[in-house]
Amino acid sequence: MSESLSAALIPSAEVIIRVPYSLTATNLLEICTLPRLSSQAERNQKLQTLVHWNESNPSLLSKLLLTTDGVDTNSGCYALHWASGTAFDEAVQFILGQQNDDVNVNTTRVNQRAHFPSTGRTPLHYAARNGHLSTCKLLIEGYGAHPNPKCSRGAVNPLQLATWQNWLHVVQYLVEVNNSGPHNVVLEKNDFQCGLMHWVGLIPEKRWHPLKQGNIHHTNDTNHDDDAQHKDGSGVLPLVTYLFEMGVSYESTPANSNSQGHTPLHKAAYRGNGALLKYFWSVHGVYDNVQDKCGNFAADLARMQGHHEVHQWLLYHCSTERLDSLTILGLFSSQTNGTATTPTATHIIYTPEEIKRRYTELARIHHPDKQQQQQLQMQSNSPDKLNVTSVDTFLEIQNAYEHLIQRGGMGSQKNPKHDELKLLTTTRETKRSGNANANDNDNDDHLFNARILAVISDYREKGFPISNISKRWNQIWPDRPFPSPDEYIIEIEAVTGNDATTQIIKKRVKLLRFLKYKCTHGVKFKKTNGVMLAYKI
Repeated sequence: MSESLSAALIPSAEVIIRVPYSLTATNLLEICTLPRLSSQAERNQKLQTLVHWNESNPSLLSKLLLTTDGVDTNSGCYALHWASGTAFDEAVQFILGQQNDDVNVNTTRVNQRAHFPSTGRTPLHYAARNGHLSTCKLLIEGYGAHPNPKCSRGAVNPLQLATWQNWLHVVQYLVEVNNSGPHNVVLEKNDFQCGLMHWVGLIPEKRWHPLKQGNIHHTNDTNHDDDAQHKDGSGVLPLVTYLFEMGVSYESTPANSNSQGHTPLHKAAYRGNGALLKYFWSVHGVYDNVQDKCGNFAADLARMQGHHEVHQWLLYHCSTERLDSLTILGLFSSQTNGTATTPTATHIIYTPEEIKRRYTELARIHHPDKQQQQQLQMQSNSPDKLNVTSVDTFLEIQNAYEHLIQRGGMGSQKNPKHDELKLLTTTRETKRSGNANANDNDNDDHLFNARILAVISDYREKGFPISNISKRWNQIWPDRPFPSPDEYIIEIEAVTGNDATTQIIKKRVKLLRFLKYKCTHGVKFKKTNGVMLAYKI
């Protein structure tokens, strides 16, 4: 045992050393998991237990640390993963200090791979994800852990997880230790083509305010003032700007999209991070003009997730329609900043008076009556052609003015697939208003089938869990809610009475049977890994 570890085990006056646990896989995992805000007494107690087990039954302890006998059945992790993920550095030192004559065993131990469902994640993945900088340094510098391991499900690395949880100091450290060669780790993407530009947009709301970096188990990380200050998402901006300085691009282009077609703007909209969206727009000139592979704009994702203020902001500021109207009125310019051209005029909120003044100036120049007078004076040889051009120009100016004044410059970006179904619903309801007929149910079933296809087609060959269909439906068409369980009604033929009369009766059923009854074409259902999925065929 090392001197530092021995010193850590010297009990204080308030500590009574005891070993209440027998050595089992479950108890080992519990001992190697450090609760938040643990006292030194608690740490000493856990370490003493590990020492006792190593002295009394070293072969069993080694077996539980190294083989699947010691794996947590829920997470697929070993004791070292739990110690690393909870910043229990003394336990990490103890486990990795059990040297083996076989160098490969020692290397494998520090880079130990978790099993399903955490398939292929290493201790460093968990230390980075949870913001434990000293643990990351201990694993890499103290025991030679691979600084950039990829897990087996999606090839996600520790840097991406640290970014996702907004741990700036951990991100900076991992970038530093990985960039000793020509390869730039910040530009890496996983198997889903997600790079750091996408991970920053997915930072959870509870992590928008940057906690004190380091091993958070030993600090009071609850600061309500900070929570309020960064509620708009601005707490992610130090990390975002650092990554940009390291070469990460936030442009909204198909080339900067992941395998779903999501740009960084899509991810930030999905999470509802208004401050990040404003940063993308104001600093990098990003607009909501790219649809994902399901046809969704960023505004669609914000609306479906219930981020109504963000949705409205995207329509007003990030639509290229507002940009076009400003350009027509001559109120738009661009400036070159480095290698990117950054729009600047759209970042200015023009008053109605300013817009009207500019419109009046242009109208005086391009009004057809004014142009016709000039044509007559010039005795043009082709007055008709010149006049038509003048009318088109004036109408373009007039439309731009009305768009900015009457509609506030709002954009109309929306998944056309969702809009077409809504229009179809409105049209059918208008036609049959006060004129119910026998075809109404057939029309309703056809429309229901079409909406289900619209929902599940977003997921193609992966299938869509039927348990989530109602949620997804309501996100897309909140004004046309999915039927409640009480409305899962089907009609079936039944033979009744002594005369064997056939009647149509209504029966309440479960969701799967209801969906099969309503969806007569284009949909199949199949259970995969215990989950019932709907597929488009």
